[in-house]
Amino acid sequence: MTKMTFAAKTFAVATFAFGAATMAQAEATGQFQHAGTTYTYVERTSSKGQRVISGSASDGRSFRLIVGQRLVRGTFNGNPVAFSLAEVERTKIAMR
Repeated sequence: MTKMTFAAKTFAVATFAFGAATMAQAEATGQFQHAGTTYTYVERTSSKGQRVISGSASDGRSFRLIVGQRLVRGTFNGNPVAFSLAEVERTKIAMR
């Protein structure tokens, strides 16, 4: 797994664990720290009903992740990323 994909998965795990927006909630904001980096994000529900998480890290890297039913895809620091929700679950378990 590339460092970029791992960072995106770590971010996805943290946002899923620390305050995901519900379908009834149009937009949510949040912030968390991991490995010395602070991540600030906005999560919203798209017109297609998908979760869209976008924001930046304290070191300037930006990201935009679209969460589908089975797949997370988007960009992290300008690079394309894609991984399954099952991989997010496995990463979440490994981080415990």
